[in-house]
Amino acid sequence: MQTWYEQDDDVRHLIDSWKDTINIMARQKWRERIQMGDYQASKDWLERRERDQFALKETQTIQIANQNVLVQLPPIPLPDTSSNS
Repeated sequence: MQTWYEQDDDVRHLIDSWKDTINIMARQKWRERIQMGDYQASKDWLERRERDQFALKETQTIQIANQNVLVQLPPIPLPDTSSNS
C-alpha cells in the first residue's frame, strides 16, 4: 500500500481525501455551531485562530535557585518598651 501511495497520484489523492474527511466534517460542525450563536464555539475558534488578541495569556513563573536575592520587606513595628509606672 505504501508503494502505491508514493508512486500513484490517484491513490495518494484518494487516501489523502479520506484522511481529510473527518477534519472537514469537524470544521463544518464548528461553523454550524458558531452560526447558531454558540458562545463557547465562537470563543474556542477565536482563541485558536486569533491568538494574538483572544488567546489566554499564560502566566510566567520565575525560578530562583542558588542565588543571593535581596528582598525589601516592610518595617516591623517594635514593641512598646516605655513604662507608664
